[in-house]
Amino acid sequence: MRQRLAVMAATGAVAAALAGCAGGAVPGTHTTAPAPTASGANQNSPTAKPPSGAPPVRVTPSGKPKPPPGKPTRVGGLVLRLPGGWHVHKGPGKDSVYVTTSGCDRAALSCPGFRVMGTAQIAHGHEGSAYKPGKPFYPAQDVQPCPANKNLGQKLPGRPKSSGYGAVGDKQAVYYQWTVSCVTRKKPQVKSIFYQWEWYLPQSRMLIVDQWSTGNLGVILKWAKFA
Repeated sequence: MRQRLAVMAATGAVAAALAGCAGGAVPGTHTTAPAPTASGANQNSPTAKPPSGAPPVRVTPSGKPKPPPGKPTRVGGLVLRLPGGWHVHKGPGKDSVYVTTSGCDRAALSCPGFRVMGTAQIAHGHEGSAYKPGKPFYPAQDVQPCPANKNLGQKLPGRPKSSGYGAVGDKQAVYYQWTVSCVTRKKPQVKSIFYQWEWYLPQSRMLIVDQWSTGNLGVILKWAKFA
């Protein structure tokens, strides 16, 4: 087993310095430390309270804005309103569905999009062991390529950039945003970063992971229906 790249002490400082080079404003949420939000970016708004244990089961639909445009489409265990040009693919792996948001026509992590996963993926969702809140979704036990650059390896952070609870339909998910560094394979140097967004529904045994800062995904998930 190849040892995963160690998390460098300067990750937070380097990530902050590179944030302006990784697509501009951080598409994110309004938490205890609000991140700037680009137009059309994720608009999920978890509570400021850090997740601990199971989240509240239900949320009320009051105060929701007008639903996002798009055709209701089955995506794993959810029905989501997907914009035109977004496509649903089985995989990668068992109990996993990938929604591509660009011209890609396959379920590949190198294609811009997001995943909706069930029990089989959750069972080995962190370095071969079961996914656990507070640890990023990272099923491999070795260094994985970064989504946008296969020549760089992922270096996981020790703690999330933000966390809380976020709505998925009428249920609450445990929510995380992680800042993942992309480093060179030899003499590891940070070359870029990306954000990994996660919505985990422990009672529904469902996990949604976005490594591409998919625009408006938070709003789309708020309007989800359970299939």
